[in-house]
Amino acid sequence: MSNPYATLGVSPHAPLAEIKLAWKRLALQFHPDRNSDPSATAHFRRVQSAWEQLRDDRAAVNARLVREAQEARRMAAERIRLEAERQAHLDRLARAVMDAELRREMEECPRRDLYDVRFYGEPLKPQSKPGQWRGENRRTMVWDLVNLLMGR
Repeated sequence: MSNPYATLGVSPHAPLAEIKLAWKRLALQFHPDRNSDPSATAHFRRVQSAWEQLRDDRAAVNARLVREAQEARRMAAERIRLEAERQAHLDRLARAVMDAELRREMEECPRRDLYDVRFYGEPLKPQSKPGQWRGENRRTMVWDLVNLLMGR
């Protein structure tokens, strides 16, 4: 079979609308009911065959492009999901390291008043009631929370 683009007289890069317009023009020109020339029927069949081939090829290309776009969106969503899981894992690891450091620090200095002297230079005033926040500074509040969570 000859080149369908040449049969319809269009460029291979022509949009489908231009191809369809050329097909309609040639189909009307060579249709057996409108043209009594004996070669018109054969030419009409070639025009019709070229149109069907190009239409089907373009539909296949469009379907492939749609599938590729859907696959790209799926892959992007998967990358985002994996990155979120990775970040959550890193956050859990960071929290575990911080917890281990706090435990080690508390084991090194089990008495709160010694810890206060070591970090602040003087003992801090005692809590008025057990479990109450002293709130002198942020580090004290963190240690109160740690003690509360560890049941001390």
